[in-house]
Amino acid sequence: MSDLSPRELDVLDRMARSNELSDLFFRHAKGLKWFDDLEGRGYFLADKIPPPQPAQQEGYVNVPSWAATNYLVQASSELLNESNIIYASRFLDIIRDVTNYSLEKDFGNYKVWLQFAKIIKNIPNKLIQLGDLELVKYWLNDRYDRGLIVDSLGGWVSDLLDDNSESSGQLAKGMIEKIFEFDVITRMTGSSEKKEAVLRFDSYHANKLLEMIGFKAGEVLQGEVIEIFQARLEGMLEALENDRWSVIWRSAIEEHEQNHGNDDASDILVKSLRDSLLGYFNVDPDGARIMLAYLLDSQFVTVHRIGLYVAGEQFENLNGELIDLVTDERFFTDYYRHEQWWFLKKNFPHFEAEIKTKTISIIQSLRISDDGIENPKSSAYAQLNWLSAIKGADDSVSALYIEKNEITGVEPENPDFSSYMSVGWSGPESPFSVEELRPLSPHELVEILNNYKDPGSFREPGLEGLVKTFKELVKVEPRFIYEHLGIFVELKLPFVYELIEAFVELWKEKYDIEWYDTWPELLEFVTGVMNKESFSLEVEDSSNGLFVATGNWVVSSIGRLIEEGCKSDDHAFERSNIAPAREILRCILQKQAGEKFELDSDAVMVAINSPRGRCLAALINLALFECRQEHKATGDHSKEWANYNELFDSELLKADAGEYEFATIVADYIHNFLYLSETWLMSNLSTIFDQNNYLRWLSAMQGYSYSSRLHPGIYNYLKENGDFLKALDDKNLKERRLDTFIQFICLSFLQGDEPLDDTSSLLLSLIDRGNQTELNQIIWFIWTLRDKSVENIQGKVFELFPKLLSLVDSESKEGRKLASSLCRWSVYIDNLDGEQKEWLLDIAQYSEEDHNASAIMESLARLSARYPFESYEIWAALLTSSSYDYPDESIKVIFTNLIQAGPDGVVKAKDIAGLYLKHGLERPLDWLTDIQKSRADSVL
Repeated sequence: MSDLSPRELDVLDRMARSNELSDLFFRHAKGLKWFDDLEGRGYFLADKIPPPQPAQQEGYVNVPSWAATNYLVQASSELLNESNIIYASRFLDIIRDVTNYSLEKDFGNYKVWLQFAKIIKNIPNKLIQLGDLELVKYWLNDRYDRGLIVDSLGGWVSDLLDDNSESSGQLAKGMIEKIFEFDVITRMTGSSEKKEAVLRFDSYHANKLLEMIGFKAGEVLQGEVIEIFQARLEGMLEALENDRWSVIWRSAIEEHEQNHGNDDASDILVKSLRDSLLGYFNVDPDGARIMLAYLLDSQFVTVHRIGLYVAGEQFENLNGELIDLVTDERFFTDYYRHEQWWFLKKNFPHFEAEIKTKTISIIQSLRISDDGIENPKSSAYAQLNWLSAIKGADDSVSALYIEKNEITGVEPENPDFSSYMSVGWSGPESPFSVEELRPLSPHELVEILNNYKDPGSFREPGLEGLVKTFKELVKVEPRFIYEHLGIFVELKLPFVYELIEAFVELWKEKYDIEWYDTWPELLEFVTGVMNKESFSLEVEDSSNGLFVATGNWVVSSIGRLIEEGCKSDDHAFERSNIAPAREILRCILQKQAGEKFELDSDAVMVAINSPRGRCLAALINLALFECRQEHKATGDHSKEWANYNELFDSELLKADAGEYEFATIVADYIHNFLYLSETWLMSNLSTIFDQNNYLRWLSAMQGYSYSSRLHPGIYNYLKENGDFLKALDDKNLKERRLDTFIQFICLSFLQGDEPLDDTSSLLLSLIDRGNQTELNQIIWFIWTLRDKSVENIQGKVFELFPKLLSLVDSESKEGRKLASSLCRWSVYIDNLDGEQKEWLLDIAQYSEEDHNASAIMESLARLSARYPFESYEIWAALLTSSSYDYPDESIKVIFTNLIQAGPDGVVKAKDIAGLYLKHGLERPLDWLTDIQKSRADSVL
């Protein structure tokens, strides 16, 4: 029976007949008393959520509100009352059902997610499961808006951190993991592609979130959140390959006017790691020192810089060992200048005499050489930069500073930065505005643009600004431009380039013009430009020192135009444009010279960013497009492939003449060529990977290292010809690229094609080589497949485990690190009856050599339900050398399972707590006490 009065029930009856009344009701209704009747009438059913609707303007959508959620938000304020726990559970069920329904139907509604984010803050934490955070992740992936959702969720995370309970802490940790996930996308910057990392939300909301939770997360979650932020940042640095240049995109780890970047995802994660570590120091300096040491032991420059900055801010909490680590000579380079300079500036007077002597010695040892010959003046200036931080420390340092200053004859300006940018004018100005150019006829416009003479005056309107304004005009008036492209053929190259680039951008933006008519005109325009006597593909046109397009720029732009026109079947030009596009590229490739490739070049970067490489990429995409279209129609594309066969045959021979773009790109696109013509590709592998032409082979192997798929035929060819092992030994191939080859070898092993009892096995060769870097890559890569559906992966791991274990040399640091890496594979262990237990006993004590204690502890938590005493043995072995009391939950699970095993288990649990105490860690004993008390209370 309803608790509502007849009058109130009448309101609900009338609501059913009037949308206006229901909207009004949901805005003003208060209290849980309405909930049962509203739910019974179906107002909160999952299929009631309104999906986005197409707007009147094409390409836009309207995202409607769901009126019923206004009531749910208001009523949720009563859910924290213990007497309303049942209602809280029902509210949570609504959130789950609606979100899962939207996920199944593949649509979102950020306005509803914002309401849910407000509601979930009022639901008791004990009802929310970690799995519910996947729902939150779905909200954060909404394609139309996320910022306000993050604001609300940030408030919830802040409240969770304030709650100071284990369940709240785990929820907060899980939320932080979901919120700070990132994607890597590719954007066009000028004539090249650039990788960019993006979070689920913009920098404004990210900074607001960090203000709420960054420092606090470090205080509450301590090492757990440091690990999250460090892993996210390092993953991003590796994906973007921008770690080495962090001083460019992040001049200072602290907030500083020299941080002139866009406050992008990398900056956000730098701040996250920085602030959380500072928060950790605020509550537990001992634990924070351990994490700081981990940061300084990272392989990433940016992480080191964060560690140096925090060390400078927390000097009073450092010990002698850490100060010695911070003042290591590797941190006296330009990569670390700002953070190390200020560390010295603030703290050098407080150093022990031994560290002071060491620091001065490192500074005096700095040398700058020109062609192998030291430049005394440059060396003195390099030393002067560092000495300026400590010059007032004592008389001897001051005298040394004066000595170096006399050599240089100049005082360093802004010595704490390796490069310093002054604030001032930025960007070229145009002598004409778009509005001034707009009324001109095509002939008048060409005449004005071509006859304009740059005044050559700095910071005054000039040609650089004019070409950009012309591009704006093209994007504002594309129909006017394409209707008169025959006239615009006469434009000079800087304007031709901007015209092509403008149409590339309009195409990518799916601008609404008559593309059916525009594409033939564009290709005819390009042909006309190339046929002009003044246009040369062989000689770079002079730009008179101005940053405007030259002939090579135009060639790259032509390649990019054609590639964008055909690389996606969902957004492609008509098939009638294929032949003229192919002819344009053929003409270019006959004449366009290649870039110079050096032994230490990144061949792929050189190739894809060169004019010739850009046109080759366009030709490959054009071939793929033509063949796909025909294959869809007839099931065969051999005739269409014939249009390209000779072209690619010709390109294969270019490496003999010193042009290596195609040698690189054909290997990079190797799986695309398998589709175009497997016969052609397989018959030409010996030419592509020709070891007799070293630079061609080196370029091809670099290109192939970007491949993401393993093809047995190609793999077997490279294996039989020794290319993989040759590459692994080649000093000109970068380590990160070599990882691909090791991963291919691992995949082949997992697929049963590299048996360890076969002397020709490449994986066996890697094991025999004993290279620690290669072995760690094997372990890491197979560990990453733990959640993938790889057939019999566990059996393969168990086959490999003892062979790798036999290589562990406990007397060497590298050997102990190998054992630590093997701890990752504990995730594959499913019983502790026999040799699997012995494996873990052998490696457990080294788990923290490379920070893998968490991995083995999580596995022990899983296994301890069946094997509590065996888990105890391994745990005790781990603690013989480790003083690490994370992850909290895993420790508690093993404790619980030991206690449930009876009196012997209780004794062993106490033994473990005692081992932690020996390391100065009290938390495990507190947890054990709480678990015992809780168990005793439940018995009573």
